[in-house]
Amino acid sequence: MIIDLALIRDGAPASPESPFQSADAPLSECGRDALVKNKRGGVYPAVSRAYTAPSARCVETAVEIYRLPVVLPGISRYDYGGLEGMEYRKAAGSDIFRSWAGAPYAGAVGGGSAPYAVQQGNIRIFREIISELAGYGLQSAALVAHHTVIMIIINRFLAQGFLYFYEDIPYGGGYAVTFDTETEILRIKNKLINF
Repeated sequence: MIIDLALIRDGAPASPESPFQSADAPLSECGRDALVKNKRGGVYPAVSRAYTAPSARCVETAVEIYRLPVVLPGISRYDYGGLEGMEYRKAAGSDIFRSWAGAPYAGAVGGGSAPYAVQQGNIRIFREIISELAGYGLQSAALVAHHTVIMIIINRFLAQGFLYFYEDIPYGGGYAVTFDTETEILRIKNKLINF
């Protein structure tokens, strides 16, 4: 079975310049306006079911686009621990950042989450989403999540190659993809471009 999926990044927070933005920073009015404009412009496809990560901004984004999303408690991005909420310049000068930058995937960041565990958890939940959709015979869905989650999913299931992990997905942007439930192969159809 082929399922059409929209993988959508959460909308813009009030201070989008921090790469270590708090996961629970709320959606800004500017971010909300951009989502409305994108929705009116047809950026987001109609889907049979919408899912969202549980963070405030993801839920607000999903509600703005799809009204009644299914909230998935286990979908999460990396927890940056002691770097959380810092602007890059300040973070780069900290001992926490220097120790993490030497081996960014080796372990937890200053009291945050271990990247491998986050990756495996998101992959497991993505497979559960696919299983649920296939079980109900639904052929389209959306997932609103943080940038990290989208890149984990794409890089795990992409048919050929991989996307550079830090490839920019603008707030409220994302990818339209297909997922083959038999082969577990994901193919990118196109980017969801912001207006």
